[in-house]
Formats: sequence, C-alpha cells, structure tokens
Amino acid sequence: MRYMRLGDIARIRLSVIMQERMRRQKELTKWLTSANFQADNIITGEPTYLDYFPDDDCLISAGDIIIKRISPTYVNYIDDIEPQIYAGNNLAIVTPNPNYYPKYIAMLLSEHILEISTRTSIGSVLKSIGKLDLESWEFPILEYERQVLVGNYWYDNIKLKKLRKRLIELEYIKERDLIKNYVIMTKGD
Repeated sequence: MRYMRLGDIARIRLSVIMQERMRRQKELTKWLTSANFQADNIITGEPTYLDYFPDDDCLISAGDIIIKRISPTYVNYIDDIEPQIYAGNNLAIVTPNPNYYPKYIAMLLSEHILEISTRTSIGSVLKSIGKLDLESWEFPILEYERQVLVGNYWYDNIKLKKLRKRLIELEYIKERDLIKNYVIMTKGD
C-alpha cells in the first residue's frame, strides 16, 4: 500500500484572525467558530456575524474538511454550506486536490486526529494541531474508486447516527407529551 503526506495532496490553511484582519468594515460577514464544530460531523448553532474584514483563505466551501485545532479536536466534512461563510480562529481548512476523494481524506483524519494531536502536543496543557503537523501526516492512499466507496460509507454512517439521535430526541418529546396529556386528561377524574 502506498502512503502520502497530507501536504502533498491537499491545500491546508489555518484560520487565524490577526489584528490587521480585525479592522472594521460596514458590511457584516458570517463566521463559523470552533464552538460550532462538534463530533460526528455536527455543526451547531448559527454563524456569528462580525464586521471583520474577511480573508479569502478563511472562506469555507463544499468539499472542504474543517479541523477544530484545539482540544477537543474534531474533523468535519463540509457537504453543503451557504455562500460567503468564513472559518474563525483555531480552525484548519483542508481542501484535497481533485484526484483525492474529500470524504475519504476526512474519514482518515477523523480516525487519526486524536493520534495526530497527542503526538504533536507533548507536554501541552491545551493540545493543538499546527499546519506542519497536518502537512507531514502520512496516510494510506487507495485507488480513487475505493476512496469513493470508503468515504461514502463513512459519511453515510455519520448521517445515520445523526438520524438515530434525532429519532431518540423525537421519541422522548412524544413520550413527554403523551404523559403530560394523560395527566391533564385524568386530572378531572
């Protein structure tokens, strides 16, 4: 099996809002912060609206992989996103070259992100991952058709987990409503 370095097959950008980028502008721009990114490819909450001048390197697009760089570290594959949303501080944006299937790369990163973080943050109280850590990470590369199969299988299972979690939430709400309605109906008896 052949191994590749992530830096050889993907563009890796760290989203850091430097002081010079904090200059104000009249228009508000939409930003996703590290708090928006959770495990199992869950993006929570709404974008934050800021009047910071956006850097095009921080623009998030469909097919990007977002890594929450500071512990706890998560990997999120961006399947679909509204236009003109930027990545806030402490996020890495990985954009694989067209010859590599992004969901496969996201799956591998997701499987190994804790290992990468632990290996590169020895002695740190707050573990973080740097650009060089990501660029030098080596992983097995499959032929493209297998990348598609494995990547889609991983992503479909994540979607299934989300649906199961939502079903549990809805069942709980239904149960609470039925009990509440039963108590109200029997209260007058």
